[in-house]
Amino acid sequence: MKTISGETIYADELHKLPHRLLDLGLPLSDVEPRLVDTAGYPDGKWVALSHCWGIPENHPLKTTRDTLNDRMRGIPLSSMPKTFVHAVKVTKAPGLRYLWIDSLCIVQNDENEWLAESQDMGTIYERAVLTLAASSAVDSTLGLFLQRDYSRIHTPSTQLSFLEKDSASGDELLGDYHIGIEWRQEPFMKALDPMDTTLSTRGWATQEWILSRRIVHFMENGMAWVCQSRAEDETRFVIVGRGLGLRDWSNQWGSIIQEHSSRKFTHQTDRLVSLEGLARKFAKLKPASTFYSFGTWESDLPEHLLWSPKMLGKMLTNLPSWSWASCPYELWFRFREVVTGKDCVQFSPACEILGLNKTTGRLSVRAQRIEISRYFAKSFDDEESFTPLRARANHWSGRYIAALDNDPSGWALFDDGRDFIDSTKPVFFLVIAAVFLYVTPTFEIYGLLVVKDLSVKDGYVRVGVGAVSDASWLALHADFPKVDTDII
Repeated sequence: MKTISGETIYADELHKLPHRLLDLGLPLSDVEPRLVDTAGYPDGKWVALSHCWGIPENHPLKTTRDTLNDRMRGIPLSSMPKTFVHAVKVTKAPGLRYLWIDSLCIVQNDENEWLAESQDMGTIYERAVLTLAASSAVDSTLGLFLQRDYSRIHTPSTQLSFLEKDSASGDELLGDYHIGIEWRQEPFMKALDPMDTTLSTRGWATQEWILSRRIVHFMENGMAWVCQSRAEDETRFVIVGRGLGLRDWSNQWGSIIQEHSSRKFTHQTDRLVSLEGLARKFAKLKPASTFYSFGTWESDLPEHLLWSPKMLGKMLTNLPSWSWASCPYELWFRFREVVTGKDCVQFSPACEILGLNKTTGRLSVRAQRIEISRYFAKSFDDEESFTPLRARANHWSGRYIAALDNDPSGWALFDDGRDFIDSTKPVFFLVIAAVFLYVTPTFEIYGLLVVKDLSVKDGYVRVGVGAVSDASWLALHADFPKVDTDII
């Protein structure tokens, strides 16, 4: 077997097989697919399917405790949804025998098995010889090969007269042929990008797509090939931003999380679980001194403390408040991957990360912790006086951080929409970094908004993020001492 570039797939692509696989039989055989337990099998190759489950009424064929034995005896193609049937045929076409489909290869009503298998999903996609992505199908009933839309395409034709004899009566027949060429207008102005498809909204697609060595995307208007060295659609257009190697991806965690947060999850707990395989792989590529905890790499701190939700709402309380994983909405990092000399921003940490408890998630930071005053703009006219900050604060639905005389000093954005204007609970500005923006140019101090957690000794909870740019305020607090703060 060879890759698209003509390179032979050698024996080093043979790996330990996943716990269960669909055995499709020998290439020319006509046997029913059956589920097999691979214990004792030699290393081999398999194909993996990436697909959407869809709404509950259209969930795909599953394996449960009750159906496991039946699945191992055989699964008639007639009982499979169209996507699975297509995947079987595509897998067998180049002579491959094994296919992994999550709903069939994992016992779906066995919670312990699902938790164990979910930890290995990243490895399954990474080691698969090929991943088939049903990218435009909303569920498994539609298949890989969708009907392409020709209705919008004008088909040129030409009219030709003809004269012939009827074979039965001998009469001469006069008529016209309309001869045309069926063609499809290729999307010349834009590549067929998998990121514009239904499957790209599925949470598990993050690690499936990044870890897979080779993916064929089956889309509504065409197909695309993505591997770790190239990405192009069937018209040979290059898909920008894809086709990166794992080492390149490992240095773009902020970009990955920002994209990951926009995807949909059946269970909020999947937001972290669906990244476990990716994190384990990246851990092998990163320095041994760094570690991964609660969705964040220690080496990305303090930059990755400065995230903001794109919509305001209730945060998750079962995860550390400083972690992006506590936000169940789409988010963005204000500073994702700052590359010195290549970005229009100079990011200088102004705090010290003292430690992170990987079990409890308690993050210890040494930084200036300054109580901020609060001022409520009672009318739009009041906000007019904040000209340099008005547009930014309105766009972010934020509040202003003010100096003691209530002059405008910066902005504050609370994660869940609370502004604490009527609260007696003090809000503190925990200084995280000094940022100089070359384009503006602007100098700002970025920090977290925290409040005291009375249930935990010396503990604080993140409630938002903010920045200060007022020169007088910065001068007033320049010598403010740094204190140790535990964020939980």
